[in-house]
Amino acid sequence: MQQTIKLLIESQPIASKRHRALRLTGHQYDPQKKEKAVVKWQIIKQLQALKRSNFYLFDNCVYFDEAQFFEVRFVYYMKTPKTLQRALKCDSEGVFVCRKKPDLDNLEKFYLDCMSGVVYPDDAMIVSLSSSKWYSLDPRTEIEVTAHFRDGKEPYRWGKTLC
Repeated sequence: MQQTIKLLIESQPIASKRHRALRLTGHQYDPQKKEKAVVKWQIIKQLQALKRSNFYLFDNCVYFDEAQFFEVRFVYYMKTPKTLQRALKCDSEGVFVCRKKPDLDNLEKFYLDCMSGVVYPDDAMIVSLSSSKWYSLDPRTEIEVTAHFRDGKEPYRWGKTLC
C-alpha cells in the first residue's frame, strides 16, 4: 500500500550551504536556519490544507509515522537568466534545461532537511530519490513524496505533532 502527496514551494529554489564554525570557540552553526524555518512552515501549511480538504493523513503536521520507506521526487524550476528570458517567452512550454549552479545535490539536501521530522521521521528512510532542474519564468520547487506501507498496516494512525 502506498500514498503520495504533492507539495509546491513557490519561490526560487534554495541550495544547501556548509555549516560555519567560529574561530575562537569552534562552535558550529547553520547559516540557513531562518531560510529552513520559512520553507518548513510553508510545508506545514500545505499539509494542514491537505487535512482540511478531506485528506485525513495529517493532524497538525503529522508525518507518515507508520511508513516503511519513502520515495521522493524533486523538480526545481530556477529563475531564468536575462539572456534566456526572450527565448522562454517565445517557447510554448517555457522551460529550458539548467546546467549551471547550484548543484542538484545541494538543492536536494536543503529540502530533505526541511521535510525531515515534518513529512517523514528521518531522511534515512528514503530509498529512492530523483531530481531535475530547469529554467522557468515561474521559479518554484515541486516535491512529490510517496510513502510505502506494509500490507495490512493502517496508514492513518496519529503520530507526533510538531505544531
